Amino acid sequence: MSLEVDWLLRAYPKITMIEALLPDSNGILRGKWLPRGKLAKIYRGELKFPKGALSLDIWGRDVAELAFTDGDEDGICLPIEGSLLPIPWSPRGRHGQLMLTMLKSDGTPWRPVVHIRDMALAFVATLDVPREVVHDEAFNVGRTDQNFQIRDLAEIVASVVPDSVVGFADGASADARDYRVNCDKIQDLLPTYRPQWTAERGAAELRDAYERIGLTLEEFEGPRYRRIHHVRGLLDTGRLDARLRWTDAGGTT
Repeated sequence: MSLEVDWLLRAYPKITMIEALLPDSNGILRGKWLPRGKLAKIYRGELKFPKGALSLDIWGRDVAELAFTDGDEDGICLPIEGSLLPIPWSPRGRHGQLMLTMLKSDGTPWRPVVHIRDMALAFVATLDVPREVVHDEAFNVGRTDQNFQIRDLAEIVASVVPDSVVGFADGASADARDYRVNCDKIQDLLPTYRPQWTAERGAAELRDAYERIGLTLEEFEGPRYRRIHHVRGLLDTGRLDARLRWTDAGGTT
């Protein structure tokens, strides 16, 4: 059984139903209710949704070109690590929630990338223009030329990490969620905004940081960087009780 499932069932024994949610390409949550006993099924990769659920239009209708060309076949839903949680507003605490993804990506979808320092520069640049220029305006922050296909981002990482190899999971397919953004507006209206970072430079920065602190794969995949694994360790050693409260053995630090 998954660590997350084991933790939730132990910490919240009153939960009887799980709301399994899958965001579509418009950010609208689709999903179904599952009884507590079916949780393990999701983590074994046995939950399926129609692939068309990812590409419904904003009114929740099928897009004919996407849904009907292949018979709207099913896709396997996978749990997003760390998202299995109780619903705080659930009556009598009987419901939990789990976010899903239907994704073994073939790397073709597009994604924008932006460095946190370039995001910070955008805030600074707003101070250099009159209020009416930015008031009630929405901006895509970053650079238009920093939109990449996921497979290209993988190749960028491989280019800066020695001896790395890019591969794709068996059964990978195109993700219906595709995001390309235009950042020309912020460049035009905020003349002092000049983003400095590229995906290549960011990947090299991360590589250098990991090498500097000696980060290992075992450490990265262990409890230090994975919340559920850390919480499970605290439960197993008696530092947390089943309600995730510190025990006398755990202290408050």
